[in-house]
Amino acid sequence: SVTATEESKQQVPAKNTDRAHAYKNKELSFLLIPSAEGYQAYISDSKLPEFKKGEVLGNLRKTSLPNVFRVSWKNREGKQEDTTGYFNEKGSLVIDVQDKNGEIKTLVFVKE
Repeated sequence: SVTATEESKQQVPAKNTDRAHAYKNKELSFLLIPSAEGYQAYISDSKLPEFKKGEVLGNLRKTSLPNVFRVSWKNREGKQEDTTGYFNEKGSLVIDVQDKNGEIKTLVFVKE
């Protein structure tokens, strides 16, 4: 049965580096999937009409700093915005975005 297969999968120890993880904030949920360059984010749930389930939300590319990434992130206008992101001490993903006045705001996604 399906449940037995899922249980046996969970018992196999996997390194944190090669697993997909779910992140979310009040508006968006996504899966962060490891890639050769870093990670790719796929939308799993959205309360915003601009973001559709299954779409690529963004890419995180590694930098010389272990927790800091060059990020290409889909903004509310549907364009990919080049910015930076990092994992904070709680393990949440923080993405820098500029508002219309050019001020830096942060999007914080909590690891589920």
